[in-house]
Amino acid sequence: MLISSQNEYFSDEIEISKKRSNELNQFKYALDCSSIVSITDENGTICDVNDRFCQITKYSRDELLGQNHKILKSNFHTNEFHKGIRDTITSGNVWRGDINHKAKDGSFYWTDTTITPLLGLDGKPEKYITIRTDITERKNQEEQIRMIQREIIKRKKDIELKNKILDKELITITKLERQKEEFTSMMTHEFKTPLTPIISWADLLSSKVLGELNEKQIMATDKININAVKLLNLITDVLDVHKLEMSQLTYNKIKCNSKEIVDDLIETYSIVLNENKIELIHSDLESIPLYTDSSRIQQLLRIFITNALDFVPKDNGQIEIKIETKNDSIFFSIIDNGVGISENDQKRLFHKFFQVDSSQTRKHGGSGLGLSIAKGIAEGLGGEIGVISSPNHGSTFFVKLPLNVEIIA
Repeated sequence: MLISSQNEYFSDEIEISKKRSNELNQFKYALDCSSIVSITDENGTICDVNDRFCQITKYSRDELLGQNHKILKSNFHTNEFHKGIRDTITSGNVWRGDINHKAKDGSFYWTDTTITPLLGLDGKPEKYITIRTDITERKNQEEQIRMIQREIIKRKKDIELKNKILDKELITITKLERQKEEFTSMMTHEFKTPLTPIISWADLLSSKVLGELNEKQIMATDKININAVKLLNLITDVLDVHKLEMSQLTYNKIKCNSKEIVDDLIETYSIVLNENKIELIHSDLESIPLYTDSSRIQQLLRIFITNALDFVPKDNGQIEIKIETKNDSIFFSIIDNGVGISENDQKRLFHKFFQVDSSQTRKHGGSGLGLSIAKGIAEGLGGEIGVISSPNHGSTFFVKLPLNVEIIA
């Protein structure tokens, strides 16, 4: 009976041992499939490695066994880092962390590493089992993120620096604009000051208040007057352009009507047009109530007429003033039978300083500011200007303005 009991005991122990051995093998298999495993002795000599260790290091098992683990050292980490690992595991403690390694082909890889000392009977490490997980992709992504973050920080600093430079430049530009405004105002005033008495004295001479003039003297006086007025208009144009750029051109809207606005122009230009043998057509002008700046509209129409004067033919020149209403808008038009304007030139016609013929030998004068001023005035009054023209078929310059009849009803 005793022998039978002993046999049963040993039989149970064998079964338990087999079961534990089987479980251990399954655990080892699972570990080999999921982790990079190596075993080194107390001197760091490699005693055993699994297949995944060989795959990631690109060394064969035979090339690794008997080698010191330093064969995988990448020199990425400092000596203090490696000393910290050694101090931890030689004291019998487990070390965990991320390590950069160098493979056989010179490539680098990262592992999440756990080094566990296997202690002998004396309590000192006899071997070290190291279990690693490949985290190279994660580390590369982290490095890319860090690079992006560094680039963002760099660009942010660059932007901040550029903003500081732009702020300084803006202060400088603002200062220069203020100086420009002051200079323009001062110069236009200084230019206008001597012109006023020149025009006044020329008018007095022409009116014969100061005595009779012969034909040549009258002609000379008229030329003085005409050119002084041209210069005055040019100065006014420069000042108006500046005011438009600074959004400082003022408008004085009043109750008026379209016929009164045009009648003043007809009276002003009739003599000039007759002297130049240009026919002025202005029949059936409508008297339409408006609430607007009549003087600015007259200024705009004067620009159109002056422009037409330069381009109508000498023999049978014609300029027509026309008023018409469409829907809720009123149109003031200046129509001429001049040389016309090409479609390409029409696109740039209302730009500052643009002239249809800008060569040095051009036949027509002017600063190229008038039509740009006209455009600014029209927009300031809530309207728009335009041109209808083609070469050799004359031109129609028009301004379209809102009626605003209800304001004065």
